[in-house]
This record gives sequence, structure tokens and C-alpha cells, in this order.
Amino acid sequence: VTAIRHVVEYLIQIKPGPVGILGTSLGAITSSLVLSIDPRVTAGVLIVGDGPVSLVLSSSKIKKALDLKKTRMEELNLRSQQEYQQKLEESITIDPISRAQNAAPKNVWMFIGSRDTIVPTETQWKLRDAWKKPRYNQAFLDHTEMIIFTYIFWGRSIRDYFVENLKPSKGAIDSSPRT
Repeated sequence: VTAIRHVVEYLIQIKPGPVGILGTSLGAITSSLVLSIDPRVTAGVLIVGDGPVSLVLSSSKIKKALDLKKTRMEELNLRSQQEYQQKLEESITIDPISRAQNAAPKNVWMFIGSRDTIVPTETQWKLRDAWKKPRYNQAFLDHTEMIIFTYIFWGRSIRDYFVENLKPSKGAIDSSPRT
């Protein structure tokens, strides 16, 4: 998040004007956090983004998350996924859900995979609800399929979305949006 904010600072120094962000999967989590805390970033596209992180980590089917869960449950003598999720909730202090719920209104467009088990679909809906139900598209696809589908079939629409939503305010010098 800090690195992205440094990039935003650099972009604004070079070309003042609106800034947008696009993130996929873990990048969508990070993008959501940036949208929620940085007023200079005014529009974003989140592809298979999620939250709360505790639910994602405790229910994801991705191998590294499963391996980490098994190791941590053994180390902490936890007996159930619910206990593991509770321990994560206690430990994770920055979460895209709480940040989005308290964020200033932003122009967000989300893409949701309804068969996603890497970023469970229910967590994608929770993030959408936290952003106060922005525009979204959904497909009956898993994680990887949704990412590929979005870029192949929605790439130009996403570009047009940024062009339209990142127009500078009247009186601004530069008219080229950046993502």
C-alpha cells in the first residue's frame, strides 16, 4: 500500500490530475485498501477482490494458504477452521472490509467469479457490500478463468471506464488519465 501511494505521489508531481487503480486477486485487496485511504485515487477496478482477509485465509483452497493454515493450527493447537479464523481476526488489524465501509465514496467497478475457491465468492460479495454496492459484473467462473475472461472480454470497457471516470476537473492543465 505504501509503495502504491509513493507511485501516486510521483504521478501527481509529474502530471497533476485524477488517478485510478486496477487490481486483480491480491492486487485487488491492495487496490481496495489504497482506494479507501488515499483521496488522490478516485476510481478503481477490482477483479476477484475480497475481504475480510481472515475469512479468505481460513477458507481459501490455494495450496500455500492451506499449508499455512495447517502449520498454524498445529502450532497454536487449534481444532477448527472457526478457531483459526477467530485467531486471524484478532491478529489482522488492517482489513479491506472495514476500510471500505468507512471510506469516502469512490467510483469502483468489481468483477466477481461465482465459482472462485481461491478467493471465495462470498468474500468478494462482502467487499462489494462494503463499497456500498458499486457497479459489478459476475460470471460463473473460477478464480483464474474470471481473471482471463475479464481481461479478454472487458479490457476495452475497463480502459473506457478509466478514461471516462478520470477526466480532470475544469481548469486542469492535463487531460490524460493514468492508471
